[in-house]
Amino acid sequence: PFPPAPEAQNRPSSAAQGFHLSLPEEWLNLKAALREVTAAAERLLISRALQTHGGNRTRTAAALGLSRRALLTKVQSYRLD
Repeated sequence: PFPPAPEAQNRPSSAAQGFHLSLPEEWLNLKAALREVTAAAERLLISRALQTHGGNRTRTAAALGLSRRALLTKVQSYRLD
């Protein structure tokens, strides 16, 4: 799915030579990518848990292992209210 690095195009492929991948620079910020993926997953889990518990935040917080206050903060930050 990804083209080989330019210097790797003319040599035989070998596991011993390592793996070469050309990615846009903005994809290389691991911390930012991890933050974004974590937030999206957390938002989805909270949303589904709220639906499962009929919007009851106390039961939702307990099911997710959060304090009610922590859940309310996350609900507000993800605009799920």
